[in-house]
Amino acid sequence: MINALSHYIQRHAVWFWASALFIGLAFQDLAEALRPVVFPFAVLTMMMSMTRMDFTRVLSYLRRPGLSLLVGMLATIASPICMWFLLSFMNIGDGLTTGLVLVAAAPPLLSSITYAVFLKLDGALAVTVSVPFNLLSPLLMPAILISLLNLDLALGVGPLAWRLALMVGISFGGALLIRRLVPTISQGRHTHHIDAATAIFMTTFGIGVMDGILAVILETPMKALVYVFAAILFNAGMQIVAAALAWRLGAKLAFTVGLVAGCRNVMLVIGAVSSSASPDVMLFLVVSQVPLYVFPALQRLIFRRILNQD
Repeated sequence: MINALSHYIQRHAVWFWASALFIGLAFQDLAEALRPVVFPFAVLTMMMSMTRMDFTRVLSYLRRPGLSLLVGMLATIASPICMWFLLSFMNIGDGLTTGLVLVAAAPPLLSSITYAVFLKLDGALAVTVSVPFNLLSPLLMPAILISLLNLDLALGVGPLAWRLALMVGISFGGALLIRRLVPTISQGRHTHHIDAATAIFMTTFGIGVMDGILAVILETPMKALVYVFAAILFNAGMQIVAAALAWRLGAKLAFTVGLVAGCRNVMLVIGAVSSSASPDVMLFLVVSQVPLYVFPALQRLIFRRILNQD
């Protein structure tokens, strides 16, 4: 029974993700009830993603880390600086500007390995980009956002670094503990249970972050629409540009590079700044989850067709 349920959720995970935000909007009482578990479920999602990691393939990339380092540095260092410079010439409001730069500075989505698995991409490359830069995020993000760009987060370098380190540390420590207690995971067993748990945690997180968002949308519908459009444009734009630059490496690797460049660990950012960020910044951070939850269902159809032709 449990095996069958886990296999079912694993096969249909992208549709669970896609429905989460809409369920949260439609059932605000449910979203409010799940809001207190947003932080722990963000940590659990990252933990499950780390537990799923194929260390053999990861080591093969670490022996030649050039591509992983280049993609990670462009995504987490060059991207927020370029974004901040570009937005300094545009009058789009402090909330949207801060939100876009925050997302641009966020490390690649730690659960990008989960996305890569479901989209039939290169999970090992996704991990070797996302894992090191998530580990470095407590150092990189405060240095870039506060010290270099002087972004107003109502939060000092120390507190931001501590919150990021706490989330990343618990996620990685928990994953290592699970792999030690259940050694058969390293042999590729139980992956359907891990994928199912990841899908459930991500879906719960997606419902919970929508608490109060319906009222904001109804009160300022045009602002919400602009923010959603900006989030979709950022994610899609980063994926398309990164994939195009890496296309000569082959479609599978190019799509993986695009995935880690466009899909950022916004869960980490929300957990770190939720107590200090302005309502406009939080609105953008929340709606920036839309492409993370909706895109995989569309990408699966597109990637399957292109990869089958290669």
